[in-house]
Amino acid sequence: MATKEELARQKAAADAKTNGLMQDFMNQTQTGTQTPGQISNKAFQIGQTAGKKAGKSVLKGAQPVIGLDAEGKPLSLENPLYPAGSEFILLNKLPPDARAKLQRDMYSLGLYPENYTPTFGMLSPTEDATAVSKLMIVGEQKGLADVNDVIKLARTDKKVKDFLVSGGYAKTGPRLTDVATASANLNNYFLDMFNDKPSKAEAKEYQSLINNAERASKGSIGAQQAEDILLSVATKKANGLIAAAKLGDPKAQTQLEAGQLGRTVRAIRNAYADNGLPTDDKSIYSKAVKASRSNTAYDNVIQSIRLSAKTVWAPLSDNIDLGFTVKDQLDPFITSRSKITGIPKEQIKISDMTDVIDENGKLKSISKYNSEIYKSDAYLQSDNFKQQKLNDIQVVLRNFGIG
Repeated sequence: MATKEELARQKAAADAKTNGLMQDFMNQTQTGTQTPGQISNKAFQIGQTAGKKAGKSVLKGAQPVIGLDAEGKPLSLENPLYPAGSEFILLNKLPPDARAKLQRDMYSLGLYPENYTPTFGMLSPTEDATAVSKLMIVGEQKGLADVNDVIKLARTDKKVKDFLVSGGYAKTGPRLTDVATASANLNNYFLDMFNDKPSKAEAKEYQSLINNAERASKGSIGAQQAEDILLSVATKKANGLIAAAKLGDPKAQTQLEAGQLGRTVRAIRNAYADNGLPTDDKSIYSKAVKASRSNTAYDNVIQSIRLSAKTVWAPLSDNIDLGFTVKDQLDPFITSRSKITGIPKEQIKISDMTDVIDENGKLKSISKYNSEIYKSDAYLQSDNFKQQKLNDIQVVLRNFGIG
């Protein structure tokens, strides 16, 4: 059994060898002429030398004894291939060309943060050291004391590369909207829009569009983009209903007049009618789909109708700008026409009232308009005219004492 003096001499010899290797390592790295492999191997040698036991283990399962302290207590040390902080030593002591090559290798493997590009040959405060530490973590586990060997392994072993890129965490994609959430969103939207639930095919299409957008953005998407996707699916359904309604499908016609879409359809139809503009159902339905996107979209459709009305009803354009419809402004003329012809006001189409404008593009006076109505076919063929004619005859007969 070794005496206390012999153990002390062994410890002193081991310390001297370790210190000598460390000093030699620091002297060589200061020259800036070594490669990453040489620096890594030197760090490896230091760790190995420091970790060799200079005596027996005093505890089962403990680290090997490398000597005794001043009080005679055993000392132990772990044996890492890459001592703590060696990534900074490696980077700081590499010559610029070798440092740039290592950075390019790490960059090609994707070890830097997303959207970050290193300045090759120059060190960043944290990104370069973090990238090297990833290599060292794998090297420690694979028994590779040279980071260049880790890089070579990563280029042939996909699992190693994925581990390096993810920082040791399993790679996961963005969280995608599940089928239940997608179906609920579309269901609510369709009930509001069409007063009807979406089909399974429509729900599947919507979820697919949402998930594709989420994958593209690598996460959640904005409210406007989500609304646009909902509208795209709803527009496709609406266009199908429009085509079916045009062919006389009563169910499609009913759906187009139901829900929020139906309310928008009626509002647009009334806007055309109240401004004396001709249109057709297909045009109304198409505009209603666009208007359903938002309040702004609806206002844009109504504004386009008003602009058209200003062209046809130029004398009324100023008040149209103020929000008055053509119907509002022609109410006195409509009332006169109704009284003279006997046609109820609600049955008089605004589009038939263009005769209120004279040949100079000006609005006629009520008196002039009334005199013209009495001469019109609308009056001469009306029951009012027939009754008035009968009344006149009776007056003449009474004047002659007849009847």
